[in-house]
Amino acid sequence: MAKENLNNELDYNTFTMDLKDRKILYELEKNSRQSFSVIGKKVKLPKNVVAYRVKRLMDENLIKGFYPVVDLSKLGLLYCRIFLKFQNISSDKERKIIEHLKKISSVGWLGSQEAYWDLVGVISAKSLDELYGIYKEIIHLYGKYLQNKEITIATRVHHFKHKFLYPTQDNSSSIIGGQIEKVVDETDLKLIDILTKNARTPLLEIARKLSMSTKTAKSRLKNLVKTGVIKEFRFIMNHKVLGYHYFHVFLYLEKMTKEKENELIDFLGSHPNVIYITEAIGRADLEFDVVLKSHNSLYDLLKQLKTNFPENIKGHEAALIYDVHKQLFT
Repeated sequence: MAKENLNNELDYNTFTMDLKDRKILYELEKNSRQSFSVIGKKVKLPKNVVAYRVKRLMDENLIKGFYPVVDLSKLGLLYCRIFLKFQNISSDKERKIIEHLKKISSVGWLGSQEAYWDLVGVISAKSLDELYGIYKEIIHLYGKYLQNKEITIATRVHHFKHKFLYPTQDNSSSIIGGQIEKVVDETDLKLIDILTKNARTPLLEIARKLSMSTKTAKSRLKNLVKTGVIKEFRFIMNHKVLGYHYFHVFLYLEKMTKEKENELIDFLGSHPNVIYITEAIGRADLEFDVVLKSHNSLYDLLKQLKTNFPENIKGHEAALIYDVHKQLFT
């Protein structure tokens, strides 16, 4: 468990995992809907032992839940981010703003960061007009507390596994984004909503909640995966438990070609600690999220980038994301 050090800071680097734990986590990240029996066969452990170990990982707060990686573009939705910088605000008022934003259904992710921006949210919107409405509501309610604000639209997000935890060289990724086209009906959306709350929800419970047979529920779920609406089923990791820090990095590029950009994405994607790469409209040319043990490790990575792409890295901004308040999708 976490303990307090001499500087009154929480020291999470006391939780240990063995190789079996890491293999279980890898299987859960490949497909968190796998049964403990199936996982047990892959990691060579009895079903009940796998169940015990997963419960322990959840009790220690390393696993905070299970979620589907949903391609919002196939729900007919834009993937947007709002960045907020506060001014003249008390801690209590900031908490109230965070609690209000958490309750907005279109806000799927919300985090506090330590850098130029104080709060970052991921918003799903059917149109620019709907996005503008959400944005204006926030401004009307909290404008006097905002020193600055900005909105960007993500066009593609590459999801990578937490390779640094596992005995694997798996550099594969799931990519969400592209042509915005709704390919689901209202029942599909209800099914996705159930899985977003808990991706391990049994088919029998899904069928009951949707008033359908388990066969129909299974067929619908299979089709959502087949059509790419749901890319993967994963678990939500609390990196702090293992002593890691979560950084978001904005890259400013120059002299870029499509080939060079792909080379840069491949380079970042091969790094074991990079978990997301974002291509977006607005602010930076490329963004990535990385979990590392220290700021020094981040500086080492940025130095590698500049060494490998000396003519292309014009500049960067790095932010520590120190608290995630809501995570339904990423």
